[in-house]
Amino acid sequence: MNEKPVISVKNLTKRYGDVTALNQISVDIPPGVTGLIGPNGAGKTTLLMTLLGLIFPDNGHAQVLGYDVVHDSLEIRRKVGVLHERPNYPEYMEVEDYLTHVADLYETSRNPAELLEMVGLQAVGHRRIHSLSGGMLRRLGVAQALVGTPEMAFLDEPTSNLDVDGRDEIINLLGELSKKYGVHFLLSSHILTELERICDNVVFIKNGDVIGTGKTSDILSDYSHNRYRVTCSDSLRLAEALQEREEFQSIRALGTKVVTFTFEGENMARIWDNVEAICKEIKIDIDSLGKSETLDDAYREIMK
Repeated sequence: MNEKPVISVKNLTKRYGDVTALNQISVDIPPGVTGLIGPNGAGKTTLLMTLLGLIFPDNGHAQVLGYDVVHDSLEIRRKVGVLHERPNYPEYMEVEDYLTHVADLYETSRNPAELLEMVGLQAVGHRRIHSLSGGMLRRLGVAQALVGTPEMAFLDEPTSNLDVDGRDEIINLLGELSKKYGVHFLLSSHILTELERICDNVVFIKNGDVIGTGKTSDILSDYSHNRYRVTCSDSLRLAEALQEREEFQSIRALGTKVVTFTFEGENMARIWDNVEAICKEIKIDIDSLGKSETLDDAYREIMK
């Protein structure tokens, strides 16, 4: 049985003068956690702003949680929480006082103490916002997005400017919140390894067009077919050598240590023998070889 989409977009167009930011896009986004993926300038922010009813489309229609983005924009903003990429906070206000102030803006809201516990900030409720670490500020942003008991939340780069541990904490937090409270999330992020870990579905957008969408597991399966990843001591030299062998296709050097490629067939021993022989020939070391199943790989294929 197909689930009713939480977001439905039909032939949506938005122009800024001569620039077409959204070009007759159509997409249905199912319940759960969805990643919105695309390069800078692809139209992601325009799409989010349109779905929130903050800007109106020139043509087409869109619904969020069953509400029309033009006629029911206020109701959408009551039902959807938002975390902007660069939120501004009153730095000298205490954390719990700030959430209390935000809660007063809603007809129905969560208790600030409950919010602090939900996002793991219960120990810092009486600290001033300017004293919080980057990770704590992102947690505060998530708490703010959930103040009004939303059914859904839009999060723009929720892990920006965080170290590896901080990003892990936020991604794990969002996964827990989705499961425990049933909140649907639409995440816009450039860090695809994070989206791969948490997203049920992904939407790829480029030049104002949706060019790919589906379950994350299906996308990984479809675009990892016959794709392999080798770690070696010199990726540029190995990639150059592989280019001379017609059985290796779609060759990419990623940094200085990793090469990905496609190779017809599933015989890993045969592939290993071929790559190992090439590495010996050009006098570089091979460390590992395996299937490559990442959103990074899918992204590069889809964005061609």
